[in-house]
Amino acid sequence: METCYEPGVVTENLRIVEEKIQNACKRSGRKREDVTLIAVSKTKPAAMIREAYDAGIRVFGENKVQELTEKYEELPSDIRWHMIGHLQRNKVKYIIDKAELIHSVDSLRLLETIDREAAKSRSQRRSFWRSIWQKRTQNSVSCRKMSWGLSIKFRSSKMSL
Repeated sequence: METCYEPGVVTENLRIVEEKIQNACKRSGRKREDVTLIAVSKTKPAAMIREAYDAGIRVFGENKVQELTEKYEELPSDIRWHMIGHLQRNKVKYIIDKAELIHSVDSLRLLETIDREAAKSRSQRRSFWRSIWQKRTQNSVSCRKMSWGLSIKFRSSKMSL
């Protein structure tokens, strides 16, 4: 993860991004607190991520399982990690208790693997499906979430997902 890093640049860039988000919220009539900024930290050194963290960012996106697991151990524990890259079924077990949200669920088989691994995970007492739809109350534990897109392609011989 060799990246040229100049201290202060991240903070300044985040200030500019925040200003743009606030302006977009005003134009659209949305509340700023309804918008989540996900700082994509792929290939970036820990010092750069710490600068973003010190500037108030708490949600980071990673596109590689190995980077997410390494940074999860090295950086502050209140960071909310998102898996934003392609996720292979054999790597789900490494991030199931680390990623708050998986953006890249692209098949039913992957979804089934996530459900199975979440059920096995010590940090998850309920099956993945129950925790997704669990209503959050003051006493509830945080649940794992995912984003997924559905693409239906019609072909003359079959329909695929």
